[in-house]
Amino acid sequence: MLASLRAGSGDRVRQSFVLIQQLRQMEAAGGSANEEILKIQKGLLFVSLYASLEFTLTNAVSEFLSALQTSAVEPRQYRVGLLPTLLNREFNAVTGSSKKTNWGHKRSLIERVFSQNACTIDNDIFPAESTNISADHFQTIWNQLEIPGDPLPPGVNPWTVNEIKEHRNAIAHGREKAATIGSRFTLKALEDRHRTVESICAYTVISFEEHLAQRTFLAVP
Repeated sequence: MLASLRAGSGDRVRQSFVLIQQLRQMEAAGGSANEEILKIQKGLLFVSLYASLEFTLTNAVSEFLSALQTSAVEPRQYRVGLLPTLLNREFNAVTGSSKKTNWGHKRSLIERVFSQNACTIDNDIFPAESTNISADHFQTIWNQLEIPGDPLPPGVNPWTVNEIKEHRNAIAHGREKAATIGSRFTLKALEDRHRTVESICAYTVISFEEHLAQRTFLAVP
């Protein structure tokens, strides 16, 4: 159902797999010349792992909202949790209004909630604090879009998502060298994190596809 999302997410997960394959070869070759490069590559793997998580979650939201656009219904037919996202324009009009116009915008918002006109849905909204993805973002998105089930696969510790984000940010913003972070991890530990990211991405895609297919975003599916 979300073919573009599935393909894009899979491509990014495979990118990390290719990097791990290269790390295996370098580690097997040994030698002092490879040692520093190996540390750097291990650190940069966190950038690739994070890219898979951010792409998958942000694009899942965008493609989900695009799918809702094609068959939009009136606001009252959606589950309540979705309304802040689906009526984002109206909510922004209230929060951004002056004292002079505030009450008029409040009235317009309530009228829109009970309107019989279909929602005008924007697909470029990400209903969370930012796109700097942590485990909390998965929970927030699940709450805001009323997705059934847990936001992460069984057995996945939210700490792993946060660790990947922190290491990626530390490297991307220059707080730490990739080699410094990479030197802390064995290849096995990195393979474990890759499998976790692969699991999260696949689970996210499936969860959004089922949400659409089963129409659990509606008040009465």
